[in-house]
Amino acid sequence: MVFPPARLARFASRQKGILLMVLAGFAFSVMGALVKWSARSLPIFELVFLRSLFALVPLLLFFALRRSWPRARSWRLLFLRSAVGVAAISLLFYAIAHLDLATATLLNNTSPVFGVLFAIFFLKERVHRAVPALVLVALAGCVLLISPDLKSAAGSTVAGLAGALSAVLSALAYTTVRELRRSDHPLDIVFFFTAFNVAISAPLLPFSYRMPGAPEWLAMAGAGFAAALAQYALTLALRVERAAIAVPFAYTGVLFAALFGYVFWGEVLTPIAMAGGGLVLLAGISISVLAGREKVPPAALQGAGEPT
Repeated sequence: MVFPPARLARFASRQKGILLMVLAGFAFSVMGALVKWSARSLPIFELVFLRSLFALVPLLLFFALRRSWPRARSWRLLFLRSAVGVAAISLLFYAIAHLDLATATLLNNTSPVFGVLFAIFFLKERVHRAVPALVLVALAGCVLLISPDLKSAAGSTVAGLAGALSAVLSALAYTTVRELRRSDHPLDIVFFFTAFNVAISAPLLPFSYRMPGAPEWLAMAGAGFAAALAQYALTLALRVERAAIAVPFAYTGVLFAALFGYVFWGEVLTPIAMAGGGLVLLAGISISVLAGREKVPPAALQGAGEPT
């Protein structure tokens, strides 16, 4: 059987988009694992500073090679996006440090669900009638994940709430990004957000600074470059494939996080946590698919698998 060239090209593009999204999920999980390992000896704001500093390096190289520099047009929105983003990533790193890696990743992956809520209330977008039920499913999953009755590292209620709040703030940041993209280039937004992280976390270093050893320097350099790779792979994936097809594969990051957690820390999710994670994944993937069919706000296609 001979397939038309156009169909073969479409198939190749789809495979490329899916593989790039899986790569993004893998890279974000690598970042999370390196942050978790470093958190045993470094404070949270120092982790935020180092991760952002090393993520800034490839961005600066990119702009230098392109011989153009980022420009800010909407300073107020950029400041809001950056301020919310640095709070979100700080909370996420706290959750990663105190929870099972897979649990923290799952909680942060609820951001598309909250993104839909922000799109409804702030952007006045219409939704499919199934969305309210899916939001409730995701919230039920969050409750199970942060339940104080869990008999593992996932049982830290404070850290669980931090992980859930990081998802809420990430969703707010992505909602702001949607408005920013009308005036600012996406790479400019990423650059200013990363630079803002460095600028905000640097003054806090003297209050709890600990000199990293060579392993911590290498780990956080890896975390920064992994974050940059993940952002790049995610951007390319959404450029070559429809979001409704590609975005669900971002949730493979949860599987990689669970694997890293088991191999390096002996973490095994309890049945209750697995049930909660299943509800979160079901709701997130369903909303992403509906968004691709234009039945829910496009905010549902932002932030899946992406820390912030």
